[in-house]
Amino acid sequence: MARTIRIGTQGWNYDAWIGPFYPAGTRATDYLTIYARAFDTVEVDSTFYATPAVKTVRGWAQRTPDDFTFALKLPQEITHERRLRDVDELAAEFFDRASSAPNSARC
Repeated sequence: MARTIRIGTQGWNYDAWIGPFYPAGTRATDYLTIYARAFDTVEVDSTFYATPAVKTVRGWAQRTPDDFTFALKLPQEITHERRLRDVDELAAEFFDRASSAPNSARC
């Protein structure tokens, strides 16, 4: 059975990476596009704090190749505050938004 290992980092939006990773003068709006040239996956920590808007998820997908994968953290309200109990509506909203990208299998 063949296995795929993906290598990435937790996040891409780091000003401190200008110079060591991002070319000098790179704008924050271009970080993800440049990141996706080196890595094929990323963990999205911001989703732990809030369910992203559909526009945000679609924007991520538009700035990355079709084979790029996002590992979205479930919101803390689901995992920590409610401890996975009575979360059907919150989970449905999260999954609906995560799957709103054109190639939703990537999230």
